Amino acid sequence: MKTASLAIFSLAATALAAQSAELACPAGLVVRQTAEAPGGWVGFDAAAEREHPLQTAEISEGAPQRRILLMPTREIKKGKNKALVYELGNIRQPWLICLYTDTSLTLSRSLPANIQRCTFILDHATNYASVQQIDCE
Repeated sequence: MKTASLAIFSLAATALAAQSAELACPAGLVVRQTAEAPGGWVGFDAAAEREHPLQTAEISEGAPQRRILLMPTREIKKGKNKALVYELGNIRQPWLICLYTDTSLTLSRSLPANIQRCTFILDHATNYASVQQIDCE
């Protein structure tokens, strides 16, 4: 019985860790741009295939196109870094939005209904302008 309980606990912990990893923003985003050049002009992307690193993240209520961005519930200090905490218990359809440097393109995904809180650890080395870690539970 004890072994079965440990196995179930271990599976649950593994599932939570996998879900947490799935909710992390991808570290970078490759953007391919094209231009509709007027007559006589030729478009050229000087930064073709360049990866844009993750800059920061946001939480929205509903799809990001609705532009209902949430403010953090609280801010706490974690060592040299700051943490922004978003309590999501009363939020319908929370979405995680990942923003990348030098591009207006973002990645986003709807958060599972069982997610109650997301914490963004901000990096002190960038004067708290970039996210270092995202934990949603």
